[in-house]
Parts: sequence; C-alpha cells; structure tokens
Amino acid sequence: MRGPAGEKVLVRAQYVVAADGGRSTIRTHLGIPLVGDTHPRKWVVVECDNDPLDAPYTGLHCDPKRPYVCVDLPYNYRRWEFVLFPGEDAEAMLQPEKV
Repeated sequence: MRGPAGEKVLVRAQYVVAADGGRSTIRTHLGIPLVGDTHPRKWVVVECDNDPLDAPYTGLHCDPKRPYVCVDLPYNYRRWEFVLFPGEDAEAMLQPEKV
C-alpha cells in the first residue's frame, strides 16, 4: 500500500476483503482464486473527479438503448457504468470522444 506521498506503508490486518470485482488485483496479488462466476454481461466504467453534476444520489438508468449506473461518490467523485452490448469494444467505448 502507498501513503499520500507515494511512500510504501505496511498495513497489518487479521482479515482482508477483496471486494474490487471479478478481476480483483488484490486477489491476484494474494494468489486467491475467484470462487464462482461473474455476470457474463460486460460493462465499461468511467470515474470522474471534480464532478460537475449537482446530483447527490446514485441512479440506475434502465434505458434499453444503453442501460447505465451513475454513482455519486465521496470527495466530489462520480462513477458511471455503461453496459456493453455483444460485439462492442470496451477500448473504443473508453475513448475520450465516445465518453
């Protein structure tokens, strides 16, 4: 783990919860396999700091054209998660002009 200035920090814990998704870097680093399955539908995630929206809530938008989740996070961050349809390329969806 790294501290605020980028220095390495030793953290001791009796338990570690690796709740960072199906492709968890924490589980991978610790050598812990994923038990179970992840949903077959893929999503792209965009996180933004200095969030310009005045919407202090989380919204689940069920638009069949493009379902998405919009999450208000602490410290003026916002996260959007957009469903990918079959055949869509995640890298193309994350290009600045597309976002």
